[in-house]
Amino acid sequence: MANAHRTNVLVTSCLKTPVDPHTKVPLALYERERALPYTAAGQMDNRDYEKEVRLKSDSKIIGLGVEEASWQDRINLSEIFFSNEEYYSKLEDLKKAHLRTMAELEGMYRKKLQLKSRLLETQSDRSRTIPDDAA
Repeated sequence: MANAHRTNVLVTSCLKTPVDPHTKVPLALYERERALPYTAAGQMDNRDYEKEVRLKSDSKIIGLGVEEASWQDRINLSEIFFSNEEYYSKLEDLKKAHLRTMAELEGMYRKKLQLKSRLLETQSDRSRTIPDDAA
């Protein structure tokens, strides 16, 4: 009996409870099957490993016929690089465009409020003009 207990303690000490990758909190039993569908079925989940291998390999991706980019195909950062003046002028342009957009949205909202208030006024006027006997 003592050996069985020792073996059981050893086995359970080696098991690790699955954890939520974002919060690092152990998953509840009902969440484990949803989060780990392949491991719950007894199959090994190696999708991440396959992606990693695919990214690391320098050869063609099997079945797709797509070659990975060589070092000559890489983007030249000097084409993308902006000087400080260009950066801040672009930033100012974006700020102005944002302010124009927000002003347009505010105008649309005010028009909507005006239409709504007019609609409520006409409804209240109609309710006043209808005599109580007709209702």
